[in-house]
Amino acid sequence: MPQKNLDLFFFAGERSGDLIGAPLVEELSHFYHVGGVGGDLMQQHPFELLFPTSDFQVMGFIDPIKALPSLIRKFRVIRDYILLNNPKGVILIDYPTFNIKLATALRRRGYQGKIIQYVCPSVWAWKKNRIPKMASCFDLLLTLFPFEPACFSETTLSTHFVGHPLPHTLSQHHYNPDWRQITHLPPHTPILALFPGSREQEIKHNLPLLLETAKSALKHDPHLHIGLNLNHTIPLPERMHIIPSKYRYELMRDAQSAIAKSGTVTLELALQNCPTAVIYQMSFVNRLIAKHFLHLDLPHYCIVNILANQTLFPEMIKTPPTPESLLSAWKPIHYSGKPRETILNGCQTIYTSLNQPKNLAATKILEVLSSFPT
Repeated sequence: MPQKNLDLFFFAGERSGDLIGAPLVEELSHFYHVGGVGGDLMQQHPFELLFPTSDFQVMGFIDPIKALPSLIRKFRVIRDYILLNNPKGVILIDYPTFNIKLATALRRRGYQGKIIQYVCPSVWAWKKNRIPKMASCFDLLLTLFPFEPACFSETTLSTHFVGHPLPHTLSQHHYNPDWRQITHLPPHTPILALFPGSREQEIKHNLPLLLETAKSALKHDPHLHIGLNLNHTIPLPERMHIIPSKYRYELMRDAQSAIAKSGTVTLELALQNCPTAVIYQMSFVNRLIAKHFLHLDLPHYCIVNILANQTLFPEMIKTPPTPESLLSAWKPIHYSGKPRETILNGCQTIYTSLNQPKNLAATKILEVLSSFPT
């Protein structure tokens, strides 16, 4: 529990929110006493912790139901803490279902501070009914992608594209030139990077497929080595190497190509010019829910392809991928040729569009907070 009242309460309920929130905490902690729910990156700056981000990480459609009792208890603790301490502002990052409910509950109970949502939910894809709800309870919406403010053009909600923090995060990363030696990867060998995910369930769903595909890739190319981003040891055949997350950006930068689960990692890979084949191994039940109840039928699901408005990264999400189909999708992006050249040009365009001034989000928040009565 924070030792004294917070000026700004942050909520980041997943790893991507921690990544996005960290630069904001760094900027705003110069002006305000900040804290709330955050991850390891946010806690590298002055930040008083109420709950860690890891307490809220669930995925798919079934896992959140299992975690519901715990989430409800924490929701009430957070709501009551904010109402009791009355911070000047509440900054909610990503995690839209929880955040919209929290903002609505705070307004109904008379909270008068500013409520800011940082990261727009995918209202351009589904749940467009969230738009009026968000307009009624948020004072400011900051978006990561340039096409999102148009979704709110018919509302009074102040909405601003502030760029994505990833270009700055990547530019500030201290590249370790010895990472190959440390992880036993031979120098100058071509690398296929594998990113099965960071959560236990993601790894369980994705890793078997990635390993089978990688084995086929090794048979296809005797010079290839595999870099598997994983934080625990498992038995691996020759030319496969475990790369802990400490060196994940080194792996992305030096890999010739990658296969990754859908999510923020695909954008990280695009911004490091690493052509990637994208998967999302959903359970049978989750796939049925997505297809028949949520009616998710978009031209693209990977954010890289949505930003490019074309298929840069081959996606294997609509139908369950096999090692054979994944290998076929991977080959054209790994080896020199027109498909790879198109991908690299598209990645550079995305980098330029998302690389806005680092402090733009903090500036917009400070403008809104300046109207808070003293």
